[in-house]
Amino acid sequence: MPSATTTEFAGKRVLVTGGTKGTGAATVDLFRSRGARVATAARSTPPGGVNADLFLQADLTRPESVGPLVDAVTDAFGGIDILVHCLGGSTAPAGGFAALSDDIWHDELQLNLLSAVRLDRAFLPAMLEMNKGHVVTIASAAGTAGLPLMTDYCASKFAAVGFDEALRNELKKLGKNGVHTTCVQPYYINTGPVEHLAEHLIATEALHCTATAC
Repeated sequence: MPSATTTEFAGKRVLVTGGTKGTGAATVDLFRSRGARVATAARSTPPGGVNADLFLQADLTRPESVGPLVDAVTDAFGGIDILVHCLGGSTAPAGGFAALSDDIWHDELQLNLLSAVRLDRAFLPAMLEMNKGHVVTIASAAGTAGLPLMTDYCASKFAAVGFDEALRNELKKLGKNGVHTTCVQPYYINTGPVEHLAEHLIATEALHCTATAC
């Protein structure tokens, strides 16, 4: 594999969702350090600011937020070459599957699946027309591991994996070999939000820690 250089993504236009903290912020930093112009979106601006060429405050769990975001990025960059879905997480309460109301399921699917589906629907047509582009979805190993007391999170992440696989096959059928999708399923990334999630799992006994491992 060739070594990365500071110009690896020179001239590329990238949109990273959830790029103000954790994995999203690291992804923004990586692309910018290697020459890309990067836009990102999040619900709020962090106190320390955002390391991106373009920041848009948007709640992507709401369908009405997608149009203004797409318009702003298109106006600023003329389109995108790479779309990275980092937005995700869980706000489910303790109590297991029986405590999950329809509203909680709805919110989890909006956050971990439908926010990405809408942006793919918005940006892929231009990529298909050029037969060039890449969509990256950050899912989770939890989707197939099936963590107890997190049925909604696991199910929504598994759905994201299935959507990516089906989309990849559809692109192959269309003969659009220049447009690619990649689904990443990390198990554990040591970020603030994940530490908070781990604390929640331990508190609800979804994880049982030993003296040497958790």
